[in-house]
Amino acid sequence: MENLADNLTEYQTNQLRDLLDQASTILSSDFPKISNLDFYLNKDNLIRFAIAYNWDSHEILTKWKDWVQWHTTYQPDKISEEEIIKEMSQAGFLRWYKSDKAKRPCLYFRVKNYRPDIGSIEDVIRYFVFMIEQGLKEADLYGTNKIVVVYDRRGYSKKNQDSNFFDNFKRIVTLLQNYYPERLHGLYFLGSKLFAQVVGEKSKGLISDRTREKIRILGDTQDLLEFFYKEDLTIEYGGISECKKIGHHLERELLSQHCGDDIVDSEDEEDDYEHLEDIMMSHVDNSKFQTESQKA
Repeated sequence: MENLADNLTEYQTNQLRDLLDQASTILSSDFPKISNLDFYLNKDNLIRFAIAYNWDSHEILTKWKDWVQWHTTYQPDKISEEEIIKEMSQAGFLRWYKSDKAKRPCLYFRVKNYRPDIGSIEDVIRYFVFMIEQGLKEADLYGTNKIVVVYDRRGYSKKNQDSNFFDNFKRIVTLLQNYYPERLHGLYFLGSKLFAQVVGEKSKGLISDRTREKIRILGDTQDLLEFFYKEDLTIEYGGISECKKIGHHLERELLSQHCGDDIVDSEDEEDDYEHLEDIMMSHVDNSKFQTESQKA
């Protein structure tokens, strides 16, 4: 089990003590109605902010305070399955399934199952936050405290094309970096190297170097075996695990209702290149995506 405090230097340990004292004061003065003090003053969470912001006390407390404000208003831990749009959940574009070799739960984003008209961007982001919260609970149970994501673009077609892709991408990545620092271990792009490379170029300034180091562009499903055991991948992802439908509830060994149903190995390249062309000809200015060098 990972214990972040065990890896601190004596100087960092003393700094953490000061940060906790200052954070406690901030809660008392700026958030007097908060009763769950232990949650907001969680030592490991504050260490993650410290790592993400290079132990800069001012930056740490500023970003931590932003997180407290967001968490108390957005209440991500209170999102329920009943609140989530039924069609969004049934579509299966976001699914948890088992974990990587280090027992980090894995979230699959399957583009072939996503439709831009499935809900508003606010609904999609709230659903995404709900899923992240579920996976992090599992990660904390495993003691790994981090997750991995497989972005699977295989089977992409025009029905999946979203003209607001980069706006949505910006919001999701910013949300991860701002409110879930040091929770992402790896992001694996599967199904389109060219698409991943273009996204990488267009998002410079949005994604920090630390986060970029966590991104892997894979050639095919066999490349996943560097990070996953075959027993933890379904056949569609180069593994030997059998998918079982268990409903929406999380279980220790199987986190997904939908696994690899009807995944197509080869994407519609013509549609994908067309989408890339739209991206490259887009009026979107990279300067819009400039943000702090925050870490997911």
